[in-house]
Amino acid sequence: MVAPQRSPAVVSSFRSISAVVPVYRSGATLPRLVDSLENELVRLAEEYEIILVDDGSPDDTWEWASSLAGSKEAVRAIRLTRNFGEHNAVLCGLRVARSEIVVTLDDDLQHPPAEIPRLVEACRSGADLVYGISDSYRHGRVRTALASPAKSVVQRLFGVDDLVRTTTFRAFRSGLRDAVPLDPGPRFVLDPYLRGAATTVVHIVVAHSARESGRSNYGVARLARHTLSTVVGARSPMITWFVVGALLSLASPLLLLATVVATIAGHPVLLGGVVVSVAAMVAGLLLLGLAVVAEYAAQVLARLDGVAPIGSTRCPNAATGEDALARELLTRAESS
Repeated sequence: MVAPQRSPAVVSSFRSISAVVPVYRSGATLPRLVDSLENELVRLAEEYEIILVDDGSPDDTWEWASSLAGSKEAVRAIRLTRNFGEHNAVLCGLRVARSEIVVTLDDDLQHPPAEIPRLVEACRSGADLVYGISDSYRHGRVRTALASPAKSVVQRLFGVDDLVRTTTFRAFRSGLRDAVPLDPGPRFVLDPYLRGAATTVVHIVVAHSARESGRSNYGVARLARHTLSTVVGARSPMITWFVVGALLSLASPLLLLATVVATIAGHPVLLGGVVVSVAAMVAGLLLLGLAVVAEYAAQVLARLDGVAPIGSTRCPNAATGEDALARELLTRAESS
């Protein structure tokens, strides 16, 4: 961790801050991202570190990350053996972070590092967990159209608190990581654990920049999988049941409305339309319930069978080339 030289006018909020960045197919943006992070972190803490976790990128992202780790004292790079997902990559970085405050952000510069001081200031004022949210997200068209409605539906159906205002731009006290069990399951979502352990959760409106290059890795299937994982933190999502159930549940009110309109227009389909609408609603809710129960069962069976968790406490999937601490953790995992 770097102990930077600073002006006497700069007052540190905390002794140390770790920035954890899961990276995937983003090598060309990493130098600018790291420079921007250093410009902010040097003013915020006595010591800081930037942890880049390459989530099995198939391109030259690892070369960029390892090069930055070799040339900058503050940067640490960890490489996972394959693509395990954003939250697993964040957890791996979180487990090896050595600071009292952790900041997480995406690798595409859509989360401006210039907003980090505001998140950290909220932690300094007493918050355990701070989310940077935006009034106008600038994602791709598919993600923009589906993400917020999907979060709203899950929040209302399953009681997942404040899901709409949960983002990957966070600052929190590193002690919250202790709430994540040693075997959280290979397809878990981090935020339910953080929120469950935090006493004070704060949301701050921040800027959200347009993606400068590449495209989002979140398509329809991945958004649906992430939504279901948010509910159950499961290992092998019953994605088909979940999607079909959600579509039927959402379509039933539209069927009912069409029935009413057709009846008013003189087409006597009221009884049949109502029956179909109710049947669609019941079938949709049953499929959603079955998907959730099946996910819980899959998670329990995986643990009983001794399936190794992905992104677990010891980062057992870190590949060769990671920093010394990750190698040490890997050795402990293999010997345990």
